[in-house]
Amino acid sequence: MPLTLYYHPISQPSRAVLNFLRLTGIEHQTKVIDIMRGESRKPEYAKINPAKTVPAIDDDGFILSESEAIIRYLMNSRKVGEEFYPTDPKVRAQVDKYFPFHHNTVRPQFSKCFMATYIDLLPPEYKDYGLEKYQEDAGNVLKQFEEIYLKDQKYIAGDTLSIADIFMISELVLAAFHTDFDFSSYPKSKAYMERCLENQVLKDMTEMLNKELPKIVAELREEMKLQKAPKESQ
Repeated sequence: MPLTLYYHPISQPSRAVLNFLRLTGIEHQTKVIDIMRGESRKPEYAKINPAKTVPAIDDDGFILSESEAIIRYLMNSRKVGEEFYPTDPKVRAQVDKYFPFHHNTVRPQFSKCFMATYIDLLPPEYKDYGLEKYQEDAGNVLKQFEEIYLKDQKYIAGDTLSIADIFMISELVLAAFHTDFDFSSYPKSKAYMERCLENQVLKDMTEMLNKELPKIVAELREEMKLQKAPKESQ
């Protein structure tokens, strides 16, 4: 029985795991959890992942959530992906060094930038998200990224793609293609993103995102419009 990945195409961590599965050729099947309509919060999914987040996997009854943990488990259980997490201690340390920065800085700021762009689709608790402020914060994150992690190298841990890059590119493409964030002031990050997308798997995933996200947004806006219509006509 192939591994099952519970995911959503908008979710950056979901796409990071799916990219890894495709890059390594691990047999899998996917099940979309519609986070935009609250499916991840329903009891059925909560039984799979009590944290009510995506992604999660079911590997023949072994359930695991959290994207980084999933990828490390897949490497350890399948003995694949060493090229994306080299055994050289110094190179591996550079990959490991990146992840706290990603989870604590990159992901929160770029997620806020995305959510501020689509504020009309979100619950009231996001009403204070100011787009200009979060775009500025995301820009400051890219400055740090360029100064600390890119320097004069092609990728985060050197001149070859690693799992750190698989996570970072999932964040960047969402901002680059689905918000008004301007990458022109961050040429190293822009060139880095273009370099990552030379990989066919990462390119294909980005094209899938670019195809699906506008449809998802349009459908949600139409649903919201229909929900408001009766009230506005009373």
